[in-house]
Amino acid sequence: MMEKDPNIIVFNNGGAFLSDLCERIVQAKEQIGLQCMTFEADRVGEAVIEALIKSKAKNKRLLIDSYSLAVVNDVWVHGPSGWLNKQQAYSEYRRLTPLIAKAQVAGVEVKFGNPLGLLWHRYPMRNHKKLMLIDNETHYVGGMNLSEHNLAWADLMIRRDGATALQSCLWNSFNADWQGNPLNQTKIIEEGMEQLYLLNGRKSSSQYNQLLSQIRNSKSIRMVSPYVSYPFLDALVSVEDHLLYLPKQNNKPYIGLFHKLPRYRSLNIHWVNGPMLHMKCMLRNDEEVYYGSSNYDLISYLFEQEIIIRSRNQSLVDSVTSLLKSLV
Repeated sequence: MMEKDPNIIVFNNGGAFLSDLCERIVQAKEQIGLQCMTFEADRVGEAVIEALIKSKAKNKRLLIDSYSLAVVNDVWVHGPSGWLNKQQAYSEYRRLTPLIAKAQVAGVEVKFGNPLGLLWHRYPMRNHKKLMLIDNETHYVGGMNLSEHNLAWADLMIRRDGATALQSCLWNSFNADWQGNPLNQTKIIEEGMEQLYLLNGRKSSSQYNQLLSQIRNSKSIRMVSPYVSYPFLDALVSVEDHLLYLPKQNNKPYIGLFHKLPRYRSLNIHWVNGPMLHMKCMLRNDEEVYYGSSNYDLISYLFEQEIIIRSRNQSLVDSVTSLLKSLV
């Protein structure tokens, strides 16, 4: 195992990630771009807003998907469970508007992207990205949203430092999403042996098909995601040496119905105990890591805006390999 890359930090603890992120926000000098699907008016949301207010950065932007205007603590706030304030969902929902207003008064720009539409008909079309950018020096990419219940889950966020081509591409992605015109492209980042997939949710299938082809042409695959379905399961079972890590207690239990279909009888699953497993990553041939916001399911494939990074950085490969071993 090679010496660790000091410019890469792998977080699988929500508290450590939040503390690190808030520290970097406060230290920012020029620009901050935070993007998530879930942002809630709880301890986590309040900490992020306080850090943004304290920061002396010239430009501070928070982009939240409109999902957070409908779902809080995994509860649909506009339905019976929300009206009954299940899991304090409605209380947090009511606190969100004044929390956002507090940030805006202090000079933080806030947008809710991807409107849900009439009768919420655009609900599946979410911007599912979790991307945090600090100046031209640091970015975080992974599965962690900015809410208390999300950060209590077993999840993954990867911080990378340096004024790299990857950092620049991620800023381009954030700015496009801010303008409501998400990018749909694949970029090869030569300087770091990276491949960046920016998926706009409308025409993403061709890029996902590249990834599916890479899976099928693998010697071994270790895949982690709470929600895995067609077409990724078909590609996975075509690889003789494969292992799928799934949460034993899933917040969306219907996903398990896919795994019981006869066509997937050869599927090798490791059920992970403990907190809800929300990581999204894949280890290919013990030499490549895929990580980002995308679940390996039909919803991501057809509808959602996502980021996936494919990396051959050996330090990152070693870190993710160790993390997967800890799940067994």
